[in-house]
Amino acid sequence: MTRSIVDGVVGHCKTESSQKPVPVHPLLADSLLRWRGSCPYQKAEDWVFANRLHRGWKPCWGQVILRQYVRPTAKRLNIQ
Repeated sequence: MTRSIVDGVVGHCKTESSQKPVPVHPLLADSLLRWRGSCPYQKAEDWVFANRLHRGWKPCWGQVILRQYVRPTAKRLNIQ
């Protein structure tokens, strides 16, 4: 599913280049698939980092993802 989010508003991608796939390292892809498998919202239209208040229909804010997931994981792995 291709979509964009700007200033908290979810919509369609406006340009052809914004709809192109982004290359992802296989280790990251595997980690994201495992994460998604443990999430309560697993439909194709749900966000990988879904906002629980919106039951998967809206994503968590980037700062929330950074604070709740990325920084604790980096700290646990001793990554600065």
